[in-house]
Amino acid sequence: MKKFLLILMAAVATSVAAWAQDTYVVAGVAELCGSTWDGNDANNQMILQGDGTYVKTFTNVAVMKGYQFKIVKNGSEWIGDKTGQNVTFNVSTACDVNIYYNPANNDITVQGAGVGDPTFEINKVVAVGNGSGNWLNGTSWNPNADENQMAEVGDKVYEITYNEVAAGTECQVKFALNGAWTDNFGGSFSVSGEETEANYNGANITFSTAAVSNVTLKLDLSNFDYNSKSGAKFTITVAQAGPVELNYYMKHPWGGGEWTWKRLAKDYNGTYFVEAEYGGNGVNVSTSASGSDSQWFEKPAVDEDVAVGDVCHFVYYPENNFVAIYKVVPTGINDVNVKSNSTYKTIENGQVIIVKDNVKYNVMGARVK
Repeated sequence: MKKFLLILMAAVATSVAAWAQDTYVVAGVAELCGSTWDGNDANNQMILQGDGTYVKTFTNVAVMKGYQFKIVKNGSEWIGDKTGQNVTFNVSTACDVNIYYNPANNDITVQGAGVGDPTFEINKVVAVGNGSGNWLNGTSWNPNADENQMAEVGDKVYEITYNEVAAGTECQVKFALNGAWTDNFGGSFSVSGEETEANYNGANITFSTAAVSNVTLKLDLSNFDYNSKSGAKFTITVAQAGPVELNYYMKHPWGGGEWTWKRLAKDYNGTYFVEAEYGGNGVNVSTSASGSDSQWFEKPAVDEDVAVGDVCHFVYYPENNFVAIYKVVPTGINDVNVKSNSTYKTIENGQVIIVKDNVKYNVMGARVK
């Protein structure tokens, strides 16, 4: 009885193993597979051989460069070449093509009388994406669009610029070679103007324009190695079109406290200012809140009677690169209470000046030297 049970269990185990056998399907371009990247196409299921490898034969495959495929395990796990990319091959004369797969080491081989290794050629490079308006000349996802062909500006370095791309454009782009998707490059955008790794057959590159912008795309294939699919670089530069309105920031120990940055407000006359307490020291001025291009003004022009803690107007004059600090005196003088019998307004150097008792004030009531 015990022997019978062991035999029965072995038979059941063999049956389950056979039932649970993995399936492998060749999925790729329609020119090879008849279907397009269908990992469940039963017509392309591979046959198990006695040595544990699998094979699929395609008959009378036509002459073409850039056949591509992957092996799909059990309808869901996609297996490519040693770099994880699509397996690519050429056919120079029509022939039967045998594709072999070894599950033990994930080795994939392609054999046939007219089969040859793929050759990496660059005849042209085209920027491809979700074109709209001036972005990609309004052309959407066309790898053969002449209007988006990139110029070779160096040895295997390609570039194209799109001017006045609308503000708020959500851009997607890849770089396609030779008018097809066989060889293309994607990646991940991080910072404008920063060179980044371009991934062979990678994901769409995405970025956006905050303002009307000129967008320059650059692809550098000068160090690309086809066998390892590495070494390609891309750069995307997004520059605001037209004059750039700068922001200014000032750093000071306000009221004698900690050194911190404050953003300056723009005055009508082209100066920038902030009202705060004087801290008894010079100031830093920068166009960045982080102070990346900070300038130090050790001795700005300061009213003689200013003391630490006094409320002052800190004024920056970009045209002259000059800083002045004016004490705010509660004079009641401003642009809406000028009385002709005691004060008058005039213009000096393009600035409205209020004069009272021969003392000059700006329209906010701060003294002007």
